[in-house]
Amino acid sequence: MCPGLVWDVAAALYDADAVERLAAVRATGILRRGGDVERLNQVAQDEREDWRVRLEANVALARNDPQRWVPQVAATINVTDDREQHMEAVLALTEVPTLEAVHALCDVAGRDDLHEDVRAAAAWGVGQGAYASPERLLPIMLYANPLVAVHAVGAIDTVSDATRETLLGWLSSRSQRRAATAANVLARSRSVDTLLDAYELGGPAQRWAIYALGKMESAVVRVRAGARLTGSLRAVLEPIWLRELDWLSVDDDPLAALDLQKI
Repeated sequence: MCPGLVWDVAAALYDADAVERLAAVRATGILRRGGDVERLNQVAQDEREDWRVRLEANVALARNDPQRWVPQVAATINVTDDREQHMEAVLALTEVPTLEAVHALCDVAGRDDLHEDVRAAAAWGVGQGAYASPERLLPIMLYANPLVAVHAVGAIDTVSDATRETLLGWLSSRSQRRAATAANVLARSRSVDTLLDAYELGGPAQRWAIYALGKMESAVVRVRAGARLTGSLRAVLEPIWLRELDWLSVDDDPLAALDLQKI
């Protein structure tokens, strides 16, 4: 009973209803309808237009010309003190699949003058957005604001070989914050070989490697480590892994809550 393609997107861009215009603007951007760029430009510049529609018009334009229009999306944060508009601008940037959008999100995450929720959302977008760039989260993970830093760590699912090497170096750092961050990211990304390299280095790196391997599922470590899981290392890890059998063990890890938000 579906009537087919009956919605006139181009006409809806001129509709009197703001919700209809908003839907049309979003559709135009996602479909990359180049013929409607002039109308999108008009909407983006119209001071009488609802701010949400103007923002989405800038996002639609940014999909086709990120160098010109991503700064316009980010500028929303500079022209108003409204936290809702700040958040919507950040969420909009996460939908733009370009490096320029990632740069803008990193800038937002580093701004101490913005609310921590907005900064945390920006950090999340760097790792979980349309142009995921987990390597850009390394400095953000060390920010003093705990909410921003936790979102940066939680946004990382996988790491590159170069990032693993960097994190391996962090495990030997005098900074406990840096070492702990590296241990958690390597554990979450199941970088067993890197953690075994750290264990074999000895010193502080070895202790953090044991901690990280203990946080991982025992079955994963056993399979991925193979013969590198020596008897002495197994003897250290097995008491830690007993948590998997402890029915009273409660996981209150804030990163676990963030993982539930991933699609």
